[in-house]
Amino acid sequence: MKWTRLRTVSFLGTVVLIPWDLFMAFGYTFSFPSNPPIVEKLFVWITFYMTVPAVLISWRFPRLGAYWILLDTAISVLIVAAQRLIWYVEFRQRPYELAHSLPVAIALQIFYVGAFFWAGKLLFGLAVLRFRRAKPVSPDQVNAHLHL
Repeated sequence: MKWTRLRTVSFLGTVVLIPWDLFMAFGYTFSFPSNPPIVEKLFVWITFYMTVPAVLISWRFPRLGAYWILLDTAISVLIVAAQRLIWYVEFRQRPYELAHSLPVAIALQIFYVGAFFWAGKLLFGLAVLRFRRAKPVSPDQVNAHLHL
């Protein structure tokens, strides 16, 4: 079995993305209050824990793994947007506590969360889709590329 770019992406996802997401999940979980809302728990499961099977599935079924992680990311973005909308409605009764308008607040939250939680997943999913039909890489090509 030859080593391909797709296997390289799956390997990087396994050794980088899975530990990072588990680290973030444990940190996020330990910052929960004593009785967190169900939306918070759903966010953690969809954003972090569902990455593990998606990356592992990408080794054998790359298209399924890529679509899984991209759908997982899209659902996570929707959860953050809905959560921000709920917070906006709750704080609307006291407008002096609102720092931004609703579209700006949602965009800032998605950008902030996206930098830590979604950037690696989007890169992984798109790379798997990009390289799923790539030709195998020979050791001579690797050596030529690395100038060895």
